[in-house]
Amino acid sequence: MQPNPFEYGNPITDPAKFFGRQSELNQIRDRLYQMASTSVVGERRIGKTSLLRIFTVPEVATKLGLGEDYVFCYVDWQGFDQIQPVQFWELVLTELANKFKDPTGLAEIKGLLENQGIDEFSLRRLFAKLKPTRMVLLFDEFDTVVRNPNLTASFYGTLRHLAQHYSLALVTASIRELYYYCINEQIGSSPFFNIFANLVVEPFHEHECQELVTAYLKETGVDFSETELKYLFEMSGGFPSLLQIACHSLFYAYLDKSLQKDPDARQFQVAEYFRREGNPHFAYYWKNSEEGEKILLALFALLHLKGEKQLSEAGIKELYPRYQQSLLALRSRSMILQTNGNYRIFSPVFAQWIFGELTDISQKGEATLDEWLKEYEKGLATKGYERVRELILKVNPKYWKMLGKILLDAKNQQIIKDLLEKLKQVF
Repeated sequence: MQPNPFEYGNPITDPAKFFGRQSELNQIRDRLYQMASTSVVGERRIGKTSLLRIFTVPEVATKLGLGEDYVFCYVDWQGFDQIQPVQFWELVLTELANKFKDPTGLAEIKGLLENQGIDEFSLRRLFAKLKPTRMVLLFDEFDTVVRNPNLTASFYGTLRHLAQHYSLALVTASIRELYYYCINEQIGSSPFFNIFANLVVEPFHEHECQELVTAYLKETGVDFSETELKYLFEMSGGFPSLLQIACHSLFYAYLDKSLQKDPDARQFQVAEYFRREGNPHFAYYWKNSEEGEKILLALFALLHLKGEKQLSEAGIKELYPRYQQSLLALRSRSMILQTNGNYRIFSPVFAQWIFGELTDISQKGEATLDEWLKEYEKGLATKGYERVRELILKVNPKYWKMLGKILLDAKNQQIIKDLLEKLKQVF
């Protein structure tokens, strides 16, 4: 059987399979020329880990002009949410020792590790001795570190000092900007966070998706049709890992003799596979959204399924006047995409998942129907109130409160009436 060239679940570390992101690579490179730090921000499965890991490939670093005087040290902080400062540095220095080529510098690192006397003074002395080597710490899942209550303002002060006064730069990856995760005001106001330039990683454009797919299919004897390429892009929203999931399924569909001449059957198989494999990611996106973001996503999903696939900013404002911060966050996370001044949810499959979540009436809520209706009856006109009674029993009780906010935030009762009509048609 022909090996499937599409893979997902692991970061891309093979330069031959790394596509796109040239602008992001160049921006990080240009800052590393000055030993300046970068905070890479982007949603799960958008390709942040692959972007960080590719710098550890010598041929890639050399091609970017980051030669032998640079040492790249990658650390994945997932699961280290309770690590202590000394443990943090023990892990970093151990990984750094594995990459360090200069014997004198390597001896200094190992000496500090063996003496187990890691503190701010010993770290300053160590990094002073490691010059002129340029050290780049690639910190993945760095939001785990920022949320850690064991790491105080003093810890971040030390890290900032090392990055500003020695040959050290940080490249971190997180879903949101780092200040979002700060556990208290003291941490959030630390000047440490001022050393970063934010770099938002967005989905691939359609032409980048096509280039990736075409390159991966080269020499396999399989070619996807133009219609299929557009379908793959639409489903994945340009998220590289989601694109790989869809392509993985479609490739196997082409190897199935019973499907080779039946494009509709291939599309159906891909859709089912993509939905099954994508659901855990969609659940994660939803779970990690603030309430205002969920309200906007719910509105976009419901209107998308009704056929209104794009909304202008004025249209969003009519449905949810307090939309601005939530829309900004969703744009940063690429949950909502902007095209020619209009906005849309990034994937129709995600819209379907949200609809399923909103209408899962097997769930339990915090309030009874009577309690919920009593809370919102004053804000609704009589006719609107009666229609809500009909609608609410078809909604997941977990989201009754959210639905109430959608209705009461509308600018007037006529808009509420119109919205209810739209929702009723979807249901």
